[in-house]
Amino acid sequence: MVNNDTSTAMFAAATSLVKDLVFIGGDFVALQLLAFAREDIDPTKLVAVSAEDIEVWQTPAGQLHFDPVLSKEAERNNGKKKEEQLWAEQLEREIALKKGHARKFTKEELALVEQQHVKENEIRARVDSSHKGLHRGLALIRAVVNYSVASACMLESMQIVVERAIIGGKSASERLAGPEIYTTMLALSRVADGLEAGLRAPIAVGILRARGFTGVVPADWTRESMEDLVTRVYYRLRVSCEAQALPAAGFNFLLPLMKVTAEAGGWGRKAKRGVEEHDEYAVMDHAAEQLTMTVDILGFHAHFGQSEDMPRREMIELLVKLMAEQAMLLPACRASLVRLAEAMEGTDGPAERDALIAGLARADSAVRNACLAALDFVDLTELDHSAELWLNVGGTGAVALEENAVLARALWTDNGLEIGSELIADIVPFLNHQALEIRSCAARSIALSVKDAGEDQGDLVSAALALLQDTYGRWYISLEPEYDRFGLVVPGTQHRVDIAEARVAVGDALLHLAPLLTSAGQVRDLVHFLVHKRVLGERSEAVRSAMLAAGAQAVASHGAKWSDDVLPVLEAFLAERDEGTAAYDYIREGVVVLLGRLAQHLPPTAEARVADAVDQLVATLPTPAEAVQSAVAECLPPLAKRITDDHFTRVVAAIMANALTGESYSQRRGGAYGLAGMIKGRGLAALKKLQIIDQLRDACDDKKVYQRRQGALFAFETLSATMGRLFEPYIIQFIPTLLTLFGDSNASVREAALDTARVIMGNISGHGVKLILPSALAGLENDQWRTKKGSVEMLGAMAYCAPKQLSVSLPTIVPRIIDVLTDAHGQ
Repeated sequence: MVNNDTSTAMFAAATSLVKDLVFIGGDFVALQLLAFAREDIDPTKLVAVSAEDIEVWQTPAGQLHFDPVLSKEAERNNGKKKEEQLWAEQLEREIALKKGHARKFTKEELALVEQQHVKENEIRARVDSSHKGLHRGLALIRAVVNYSVASACMLESMQIVVERAIIGGKSASERLAGPEIYTTMLALSRVADGLEAGLRAPIAVGILRARGFTGVVPADWTRESMEDLVTRVYYRLRVSCEAQALPAAGFNFLLPLMKVTAEAGGWGRKAKRGVEEHDEYAVMDHAAEQLTMTVDILGFHAHFGQSEDMPRREMIELLVKLMAEQAMLLPACRASLVRLAEAMEGTDGPAERDALIAGLARADSAVRNACLAALDFVDLTELDHSAELWLNVGGTGAVALEENAVLARALWTDNGLEIGSELIADIVPFLNHQALEIRSCAARSIALSVKDAGEDQGDLVSAALALLQDTYGRWYISLEPEYDRFGLVVPGTQHRVDIAEARVAVGDALLHLAPLLTSAGQVRDLVHFLVHKRVLGERSEAVRSAMLAAGAQAVASHGAKWSDDVLPVLEAFLAERDEGTAAYDYIREGVVVLLGRLAQHLPPTAEARVADAVDQLVATLPTPAEAVQSAVAECLPPLAKRITDDHFTRVVAAIMANALTGESYSQRRGGAYGLAGMIKGRGLAALKKLQIIDQLRDACDDKKVYQRRQGALFAFETLSATMGRLFEPYIIQFIPTLLTLFGDSNASVREAALDTARVIMGNISGHGVKLILPSALAGLENDQWRTKKGSVEMLGAMAYCAPKQLSVSLPTIVPRIIDVLTDAHGQ
């Protein structure tokens, strides 16, 4: 039967023989024969059959479905001939053929025709093979189920028909098999023990229609909507199954309908069935009812988990899917899942185990918790390790995650699973999971695997570092399309998606791994990767932040021990020529942060190196990137305490010179940041000792050079932001000068004054607001419009005050602002 043509008498005889074999040999022979059916119905071959391929197959042998000569002429004419003329010529050729006149071809045309014959013959052979295999397989299934014990063969038969022919073969199966698929489903329904006779055909029809095979169903079965059909079937099943559960054969036949219901989310729309719109019971939702009844039916059969004839793996997958996608059904699904696992304890196999383990990678922690609870009844001792299980050990923060971590670690210990480099390699792909929670758990679990490795920790750290670096390189792809040597876009390189979230997860994994590094070489390797592999300069800000945090953690954890190994890596980059790109600025910013953190860990005997580090940080202040300047300001305070007074004085003098007389904006801005960082390190006493405030006031009063006024404002802004309320006494004295600069003739100075006012107001206390408010309000009475405008802008900057300070001042400010609205001056 397997090898003969399906249209011969031999095929019919073979079919009859199958029935006799099954009748005599029972289930064992039936399952062997179904294996032939599974081989015949090959979804990979079926899905490759297109509608055009079927048209070629249906064309009689010896005739061409596609005329290459006519197509060639159309290309040659390039549209010069009208469609009517081409049609007339084709008609003349067909008439001549019918009259027996041989069509004459040139040598070139004859070659084209021959090539097309070969091509179409190959298509016919391929489609014919798929057609015969499909027909043979379906016939074999019908023959087997007529005489087999249905409980043993129903699951295999339904999997072949539904998963391979219907789902796998798609439209090709419908075109090639037609009504034969419907006939096979009806044959299966007749042996679905336990199902009511009136439900068998509706279930078969529901499966076919839900999968898009409406064309093979008789028209009488398509008049009822899917919503009504499925709801009717489920209501009757819900009642009957609660009274008496279905035997394995009936349940296996029903399962595909439940699976497609879950995939579709049910059929139907919410509809009111009462006058009380606020009454939840007056709203009918058939889709939700169908899903609820699906879970109920699964629950009624969960206690049959000990039977290997039940589709246990499919039941687990369906319950996990419903839990993950239908939150309202989660409690019922969880209870059914645990009850199923408990029932199959001692009889479970790899299929059921793997289905539960797959649920441990679901995004919802409650779904993972249910799978962990079910796994308590499953034997995991055959596994060396499980990435999905260890993944949940990395959960922390939320109560649910920590509960899952406890359960997962208990399962790991009880089953004697092992930690090794293979485990880490299996966890890394989860860093690219679509759910943030899973990515975070994966990042932490990698570090936990290293931490729990014992004597192998050093080797495992090296393996994890290498793997994470390699993974980052594979996931950091160019978003630009690639071109071949002819200048054409390489297929598949367009519209690439940047998986920045996955690279952030790699950075998080390195962050958790950083404290566990065991050698200077590992720390140096990580820093070299971040700096010289240009990771700190990559396009995503989130990734840069995550990678910089990892580097900073490595320096903070190991800087005191291995600073001599790491410092040359950073100094080598700072010695390179500025590339003038945004990426280079990002890397420089990161290097500055790392250098500042590392210098803090230098031993007391390395004061010279600390001084060098300060000089290098100060040298980067003119970098035209405010993020770099801000990073330097954050690193300077702890270092300023460790340098000598003379060195401190020289550095501050140089910074002041840049802040007040720097030629470029970036020099003045960088000088202001550097001044704030150095003063914060030494405290307010340094302000008085070095007469910083006096110098800044003198610069504000310089009417000739606007750069000095702007630089002084930058300094007041950064000092206020850095020192906070400690700097408040100086701010109160500075307010009259600031009001004057609001009306400066230079736009850059006015803009700097406004920025300074915003920062000051954002850091000032309630008492400070009371002290500066009289000065600001007094300016409103001034006859000079510039001073009045400055007072208005100062009062406007109070919007940046803390809410409490702002609310206290508003009753005083608002009426005075309203009075100013009547001023005749346009400004």
